[in-house]
Amino acid sequence: MSFDARILNGVGVMAAVVEAGNFARAGEAL
Repeated sequence: MSFDARILNGVGVMAAVVEAGNFARAGEAL
């Protein structure tokens, strides 16, 4: 169970990083 939770947390962090990167790029484009 802890292993699955670790994977889910990792995916969430990766998604947050990707979203933050896309937001930063959009801000620079504007």
